[in-house]
Amino acid sequence: DVSVNGYCSRHLGHVWEWRVRSPTFYTTVRMVRVRHPDGTAEPWQSLEGAIPADCSVRQFEDQLLIRLRSDWQGHRTGTLLAAPLKDLLWDPSGGPGGNAPPDESAPRAKLVPLFVPPGRTALR
Repeated sequence: DVSVNGYCSRHLGHVWEWRVRSPTFYTTVRMVRVRHPDGTAEPWQSLEGAIPADCSVRQFEDQLLIRLRSDWQGHRTGTLLAAPLKDLLWDPSGGPGGNAPPDESAPRAKLVPLFVPPGRTALR
């Protein structure tokens, strides 16, 4: 692995804990769990297979912002997408409440394009 880390992201009352492993410089495997205001947390769930391994992600409220580094699901490289985090997560242990592993041929969540790069324009 190139790197391994963990962090917590907070935005407008939504708190997520992250476990991140980068097997290569350009790919990332992410585990996420939602923290509640009372201090309890949901089980760790995976984003592996639900989003491209080479994308970058950020949090906005309960949405996952996905910036593509390669073409995916009919969206061009450089596109910024938003999707509800809970629609993308799945439980790799098969535990209760977890979704099944994602089918890479069809998105599990409604992907909303926020920015589509025209011509020679890029999002920084």
